[in-house]
Amino acid sequence: MSRSACCRRRRRHPPATPICCNPNAPWALVYIGLLVLAWAGFRRSRTGVDLYAIGNDEASARALGVNVLRTKIIAYMLDGALAAAAGLFLAASATAGDATTGNSYTLTSIVAVVLGGVSLFGGRGSAAGAIAGPSSPR
Repeated sequence: MSRSACCRRRRRHPPATPICCNPNAPWALVYIGLLVLAWAGFRRSRTGVDLYAIGNDEASARALGVNVLRTKIIAYMLDGALAAAAGLFLAASATAGDATTGNSYTLTSIVAVVLGGVSLFGGRGSAAGAIAGPSSPR
């Protein structure tokens, strides 16, 4: 291939790049749509109901036939994946990889979820309340 043909060929971006890098897109609506899908998935799936049952009372959930060990493993796997995604988003927004970057968000996030009605002792609360807590004015 000649040099002029190589220089004329433009580099194409992957199809998702223009979508993800568009600041004018309605990202809040996309976020709300993803939250509704996640809520419906957890509310209607067996794993979601099992997670809620274990959070309420592990012994009662076991008596009802919930595979507690499997559900706990799924919960920890999901927690790890979501924490990794949150860390990637935080590192991307902070443009740094400092280990102490998120320390200021710890107490704020706990207070926001408690304001949404989630009990620290487990078994109480809803997805709508957990989302409404951080959305409330300060």
